[in-house]
Amino acid sequence: MDERFLVEAQIAHRVLPRLWIGTEGSCGPAKAAGLTRLCVHEALAQAHDCVCLPILVGPNQASRARIDRAVAWVIGELNKSGPDILVHCGGGQERAGLVALFTVMSMFGTSVDDAYDWLRAIRPQIKDRRSWVTAP
Repeated sequence: MDERFLVEAQIAHRVLPRLWIGTEGSCGPAKAAGLTRLCVHEALAQAHDCVCLPILVGPNQASRARIDRAVAWVIGELNKSGPDILVHCGGGQERAGLVALFTVMSMFGTSVDDAYDWLRAIRPQIKDRRSWVTAP
């Protein structure tokens, strides 16, 4: 994959050695490059040939159970030898950011603040959406 294109175009960033976070626009280039793709946006679930695990249950309400399911899928894929993984939503700022946040917290035992700081150092457009997280 041409990382320069994805990063220069601000459509995807590598946040872990095999994990990318990106926009809907990064899905096509990621597919062409052979990445496994996870869509976490409910309205885009049928638009792409991706694994689809939407995380919202209402306007600005992300189910913790759905986030945990997406994180478990990501970590399971990272534990396999295989292609890189792209987690995407529409803008690569909110839903995909939440999945990346909880993946980093789960894998490294970091706090929410530290995980957000780390992710924003790599992908500055990630927005803090911890207020969206609700009980299952």
